[in-house]
Amino acid sequence: RVKSLPLDRQLSEINGAVNALIRYVPDTDNYRKLDYWAFPREIIASQRGDCEDYAILKMAALHAAGIPSESMSLVVLQDNRRKLLHAVLTVSTSKGYFVLDNLRNDVTKDTALGDYQPLYSMSTNRSWLHGVKRSNGLMASASGSSRNLAPGTGTE
Repeated sequence: RVKSLPLDRQLSEINGAVNALIRYVPDTDNYRKLDYWAFPREIIASQRGDCEDYAILKMAALHAAGIPSESMSLVVLQDNRRKLLHAVLTVSTSKGYFVLDNLRNDVTKDTALGDYQPLYSMSTNRSWLHGVKRSNGLMASASGSSRNLAPGTGTE
């Protein structure tokens, strides 16, 4: 039903609808695994999921509404305010990148989310590893093991 709407309304309607439909449940409770990336049909059937499940379902819904897959990316990021890993969907437009997030019903430009530090992004046909220049010259570093980290888990 959103196909005929302007792009900004499509993004807003789908973001809000998925946020209302899905109840946040961590993968450890939902699938008994640290991290599980569900198929859209699994997410709809259970109406539960974690942050990347919201992003996956939003990507599928927008694609069904006619948004080109190449303009959408699933982004795994560090939420520096909440000190945890998180996943969102971004949509590239002529007006910039817009973020569809399960933590908010409004669709926001990426530049307005200063606490979000992208780590890696993936689209249907490509992926990116993001880096940040630090004063000590390191582009990327990790302390300890990252085996026990997944979107929705803490980093400290």
